[in-house]
Amino acid sequence: MIDSRRSVGLSLLAGMVVLAVVGCATSGWPKFIGHDDLKSLAGAWQGALVGRTGGLLPMMVVVNADGTYVTTAEAYSSRGTARVADGNLLLRSGETTAGQTPERTSAATLSQRDDGTFVLTGSGRSDAGPFSFVVTKTK
Repeated sequence: MIDSRRSVGLSLLAGMVVLAVVGCATSGWPKFIGHDDLKSLAGAWQGALVGRTGGLLPMMVVVNADGTYVTTAEAYSSRGTARVADGNLLLRSGETTAGQTPERTSAATLSQRDDGTFVLTGSGRSDAGPFSFVVTKTK
């Protein structure tokens, strides 16, 4: 009984931390991503991935000007193609690690904070379940 209360308490605490991190990271002004904007998104993006269990993992996304990308989050990584559709950045994996099925698409929206920092906020689904992520463009 005590262990289950402790587990629930720790899960609630982890969830509050995730909400605080994601909430702070996503604040800003929405920005439409046009078809010609893919090159402007090129570069390294750092932040966090939130899995179905609510765990927070450090994440890096590198978008290349040629429309390819690489993501890493601990033991997981994926490579694929990036494209713009309906104002969103779509990331379609072609190669993954950690036994994950490739050919999955994640979608992200772009916003800009008052300090000029660009933020991608996205979500997708892997073999482990749904996930979301928030990454900011490094300078």
